[in-house]
Amino acid sequence: MGINIETGAFLCRAGCGAHGGDVLAYHRAAHGLGFVEAAKALGAYREDGKGYRGSTKPETIPARDLLRSVAHELMVCAMVLSDFLNGEVSEDDAERYRVAVARVLYVAEVANA
Repeated sequence: MGINIETGAFLCRAGCGAHGGDVLAYHRAAHGLGFVEAAKALGAYREDGKGYRGSTKPETIPARDLLRSVAHELMVCAMVLSDFLNGEVSEDDAERYRVAVARVLYVAEVANA
């Protein structure tokens, strides 16, 4: 993962193509969170008491972005499995593997709906 210290932009150099413009975008991508959830997790969200007035319709995700996401998650799976075969898997690795598999299955489920 390459991170520009001045702007906060990131780019995965491991081949998955993940990229974004700031730490919030990275946290969202790395943990599969929405904007508010990621902002809360980073301590950067403050409830102002005003209701949300924007659209609640989900945005469509381009197929290319979904494929990149699936490729990234499958790469995580391959890395954890490789560590497992070498006897080097921590509980955090196992949890990341479970999350990656769940994300791939979710994309497959949505794509086949």
